[in-house]
Amino acid sequence: MVSNASALGRNGVHDFILVRATAIVLTLYIIYMVGFSPPVAN
Repeated sequence: MVSNASALGRNGVHDFILVRATAIVLTLYIIYMVGFSPPVAN
């Protein structure tokens, strides 16, 4: 599984874009979850 994950990005540019795209998707997901989550009832 580790060798398969490292085989995704062979050159530096593709690896950089892959990491950046993943970071952007995760950031947007976190902003979406924080912004649109229902208020917590205490």
